[in-house]
Amino acid sequence: MKELVEYIARAIATHPDDVKVTEEEEDGQIIIKLEVHPDDKGKVIGRQGRVAQAMRVLLRVAAIKEGTRTSLEIVCPRLVPTTSGNTPQHQPDNLVAVGVVLRAHGSDGRVRVQPETDNPERFRRGARLLAGDRELHVERVQPMPDGSLLLRFTGVVSRGDAATLLGETLCVPADEAPEAPPGTYYHYQLVGMSVQDEAGDRLGTLTEIVATGANDVYVVTGESAELLLPAVADVIVSVDVHANSMTAAVPEGLAWRALNPPREKKKPRRRAPRRPGPAPGG
Repeated sequence: MKELVEYIARAIATHPDDVKVTEEEEDGQIIIKLEVHPDDKGKVIGRQGRVAQAMRVLLRVAAIKEGTRTSLEIVCPRLVPTTSGNTPQHQPDNLVAVGVVLRAHGSDGRVRVQPETDNPERFRRGARLLAGDRELHVERVQPMPDGSLLLRFTGVVSRGDAATLLGETLCVPADEAPEAPPGTYYHYQLVGMSVQDEAGDRLGTLTEIVATGANDVYVVTGESAELLLPAVADVIVSVDVHANSMTAAVPEGLAWRALNPPREKKKPRRRAPRRPGPAPGG
């Protein structure tokens, strides 16, 4: 599966030699980390995250066939200057992705951003965000009805300026991420959590968060099946970040999906009886 991700990333990257894919195993789950040149970050994420989502779907299909569990993490890289003053070098940092720039809006430098965090403080006025080798400061923020945000950054004053940010992933250093308000969490805090029901019976591990527009959906993977839990207050009873655990009230009628469903055996096709031919000499 690591080779699959590397093949796809190299095929779409402008700098294929900078593609690096590593594989780690944690709690029985294979975590595949993809790192690319900063110029290719938008390509492997895709508009509104569609390329990354497609790779995750392919990984899940491959994992089901192999009877394993996988997740894909795209490392946010950036360029940092060398001490000698030469060309900036590609150096990954421990960054947390908080949003993706979707498109320019208007002619005054505003951009539409899809948040990847539940913490609204991440985009407050004056907040510092990283986009590749650029440091951006939020000057103005306007929530939109579809859940996206209109942002204006200091120094980004025209549509041409805004166009240079298209497809960029907005990140913050993990150690600078503010503590999320009560009841809200960063996605990286939730993925990997152990999930149990209200009776204390273990359901599985939260392996993926799917954005649907209305609310997120938590993919909980068990031994041989997965459960799709809507991330709403009536279902998510409690979250304990320090204990890395979540308690959920599973809605009545919500069914598990088999990770490796048995294939239906095809019934043998019955041949129609042959019609007798004309009798000899008839």
